[in-house]
Amino acid sequence: MANEENLKPYKPGRSREEAVKAGRLGGIASGKKRRERKTLKEDLLWLLQQPAPDGKTFQEHITTGLIAQATRNPRAYEVIRDTIGEKPVEQIQNINPPVIQIERPKDDKSV
Repeated sequence: MANEENLKPYKPGRSREEAVKAGRLGGIASGKKRRERKTLKEDLLWLLQQPAPDGKTFQEHITTGLIAQATRNPRAYEVIRDTIGEKPVEQIQNINPPVIQIERPKDDKSV
């Protein structure tokens, strides 16, 4: 999700040093954001394994709820199917393949 108003296009008048500095700052910000996302993922994975008040893990509760939803909601079923690795392969079929015609030059006498 890009923050379009913060993007600054390269300007021909900008010096090489300015462009390098801007690129470096962008790389640092990108690395920070990537670390934040990694931390969020790690936190979520940890929290999913924590016991709920009834002794089950939160992951078990979510999974049970998702399965219950799948009996009424096809989208919930698709989430389960895709998560367990059984997502069907999407194939695009070209019903009108391109026709390639090769013509020899009229002055070619090597035939």
